[in-house]
Amino acid sequence: MAESLRELRRAATQLAIRQAITATEGLPIGLQRSVISSLITLTGSIPHIKSGRVRALAVASLERSVQLPDVPTVAQTLPGYEVTSFAGVVAPRGTPRPVIDRLNRELRAVLDLPDIRRQFTDLGGDVKASTPEAMMQQVTDEIAKWKRVVDARKIEIQ
Repeated sequence: MAESLRELRRAATQLAIRQAITATEGLPIGLQRSVISSLITLTGSIPHIKSGRVRALAVASLERSVQLPDVPTVAQTLPGYEVTSFAGVVAPRGTPRPVIDRLNRELRAVLDLPDIRRQFTDLGGDVKASTPEAMMQQVTDEIAKWKRVVDARKIEIQ
């Protein structure tokens, strides 16, 4: 099981990197008013969208982006459609619970700072601090969701 999860993570990372590179390739050298029909993260894309170099057709989150409130969601056309990315902080297995709780408390305090929130927002991110249990559930749910997709589509891990 652990080996298959490592392979799934590696495949997802390789796919995400290939898509992001392909989708934004050429933009700095003048792809004006182009529509990219690819799924890329908002992080790093916001400047291209706001400059008009790229036209955003939809966002893949269930809710509209704070940064692009006029851009609809894919879910408005295909109910339930959601493909998002997230980041978190993890600690080694066996880390004492008081240490985890302190790290979580301190990280949440930093993420609540207006300047930090603004920096994430400017990059296209949306700060949603959570508990260790909520993060573990999100990771578990995402692995299960994408494993179903990989299995159903018989995607070969490369």
